[in-house]
Amino acid sequence: MAKTVKVRIAVAVDKTGDWNAFGSKGSAAHDAMSIAVEMVEDGEVRYWVTAELPIPDAADVKGEVEPAA
Repeated sequence: MAKTVKVRIAVAVDKTGDWNAFGSKGSAAHDAMSIAVEMVEDGEVRYWVTAELPIPDAADVKGEVEPAA
């Protein structure tokens, strides 16, 4: 069975349809919503989106190393 993580994301949508969202592990609800409303116009509607997401397994990826110019 795959492991999952429960996430809670603050979302703000303004009257023009612009939106902004923020969420991170350990962020306080007030702080997350404060950040979400920063980039939208006043009069926004605020939402909380909660989801259960799978934690990805580590994978080996083959690649080539190229020096930076």
